[in-house]
Amino acid sequence: PAKDIEITAQWPRDPLGDRRADFDRTIALVESAAPLNLEGSADAALGDFADDARAIIAEFNEYKAGVHSVALPPRLSTSTLIALHENPAELARTIRRPMPRAMDEYSHRGTEFHLWIEKHFNAKTLFDDEDFDLLTPFEEDQKLEDLKKKWLDSRWAQLQPHAVEVPFETVIAGILVRGRIDAVYKTDTGYEVVDWKTGSKVLGESSAVQLAVYRLAWAKLQGISVDQVTAAFHYVPTNTTDRRANLLTEGQLIDLLSVK
Repeated sequence: PAKDIEITAQWPRDPLGDRRADFDRTIALVESAAPLNLEGSADAALGDFADDARAIIAEFNEYKAGVHSVALPPRLSTSTLIALHENPAELARTIRRPMPRAMDEYSHRGTEFHLWIEKHFNAKTLFDDEDFDLLTPFEEDQKLEDLKKKWLDSRWAQLQPHAVEVPFETVIAGILVRGRIDAVYKTDTGYEVVDWKTGSKVLGESSAVQLAVYRLAWAKLQGISVDQVTAAFHYVPTNTTDRRANLLTEGQLIDLLSVK
């Protein structure tokens, strides 16, 4: 008996399904409507709507064409330079449509860890929200007390830093770049700037822009050659110090900020 049942289906499948008739009626209504002269309208609300619509259409066309040309702000954080190096197009979209960022539980723990190190060295400084842009959020299985112990077991805890939590502002390519250096230690050849990372994942090439900026900023603060300053990430969970070779020079940082 099942052979006698006729099964039919439409192919290709209509994605609108049962809504096709309503959709077609709506399209016909729009197509039959008389054009509205937005330029000559005295309705302010209608004019604002038209301006918004044009802006959205222009932005969409630029997105399809791969055009993401926006002016950099005159004042940047170091984290913005990292984003510029990593993905200029994505940064352009972020600048055009900034979105608020919420700090989660693990980001708060990272902040607490940096404040604890500052207290450990009896250093007292003031922090702005932007100072915590580059703090690595804790991994889910990490505890603040565990990180404290691991850091105390590192060689850095046994050394006396020359400076801790150093805020800076430096001008690169006419743009004011600001940040905060976690710690500076004296070496036989000059200084080493160190940035504490509470995550164990080794950071990529773009993140090394942070070290390049910190190295340059400290050299300018001290009035010395950048060659006398080295820079490193220290991954606290694994007690690993990552000294990057071939950091961007001042000229290369200028080129990065000068890209149109």
